[in-house]
Amino acid sequence: MQTISDYLGRSGVKSAVIHKTAVDSFGEAETEAVIQLQDQRIESIRLFKMPSASCGTTGEALRFQYKLRWEKEIPGEILPRLRAQTKTLKVGKVLGLFGGRLKEVIWTGKDLAEKLNRDPQISQVLLKCTEIWGEMEITTEPVSSSEVLIYGPWFTNPNTITSLYSPGRNYDEQNCVFSYQVIDKIAGRIHEIL
Repeated sequence: MQTISDYLGRSGVKSAVIHKTAVDSFGEAETEAVIQLQDQRIESIRLFKMPSASCGTTGEALRFQYKLRWEKEIPGEILPRLRAQTKTLKVGKVLGLFGGRLKEVIWTGKDLAEKLNRDPQISQVLLKCTEIWGEMEITTEPVSSSEVLIYGPWFTNPNTITSLYSPGRNYDEQNCVFSYQVIDKIAGRIHEIL
């Protein structure tokens, strides 16, 4: 998380790593590093972890979780309109299931999804990132009347992230895995709805 915070600092975003106590899935208290942002639409960033045991690999599947918070309560009828998720569309699949050529990445959901589908900048970045990185699953989830979470794409190797965002590195993948610029644009569309 320190590497990501330093990367944000080099990009002109003021942030600091703080340590918070959280309860894991077994009810045990653990300390986690969280990036606290200053003067941004995104309040904080943490690393969301989920046990993974697929295709012969074990370990954790990871994704960045971006938290947006409002001082005023979000009306209950607006909350479902803020849910959205990316979906990859391919053409030329074998038996309609396998392979195929990437056509586009769209958003599913209600109002927020409609706004995001009309944003060519976000669409172009997601399409390019899907070609480079693979599946770019991004999800928005209102979790309370004052908080919305945005989940970035999944990854499994934190060492890749550390290497990718170290000083002096500049790769197209930086726009894909951490996706701060895209997530900030999504946060802007959420603010427009609210």
